[in-house]
Amino acid sequence: MSVVWTCVLTCFNCEEHFILNRLSIEKAIAAMSAFPCPHCGAKPRTGGGHRVISLSIASLPFRKATDGAVWHYSQYCSQWPADDFLELDFPPLAEICNECRALVGT
Repeated sequence: MSVVWTCVLTCFNCEEHFILNRLSIEKAIAAMSAFPCPHCGAKPRTGGGHRVISLSIASLPFRKATDGAVWHYSQYCSQWPADDFLELDFPPLAEICNECRALVGT
C-alpha cells in the first residue's frame, strides 16, 4: 500500500496557507514548485517555491455505499465503494468493515 500525504503550504507570494490532501510524496514535493496558490494564483518561480508548514500521513476517507450499512476505509477492501457512495474524512459512529480492519491491521 502506498502512503498518501497531507501537505500544508505557505504561498511564497501572499503568505497565505493552503492544504493539498492525499498526495504521493513525489506530488507533494512537486507541488511546492509547480502548484499555483489558490488564494492569489501565483505560480512558484525557479528558486522560490511555496514553503512546507507541515507534512503528515493522510488518512483515507471513510466510504459507505449509498444503500450500504457498513463503512470502509481501505481502498484494497473487496467491498470498497467506487460508485454511488457517501464519504467522510473522519471516523463514523457506525459499523466499520471487518475486512478493512484486517487489511489495515487495526
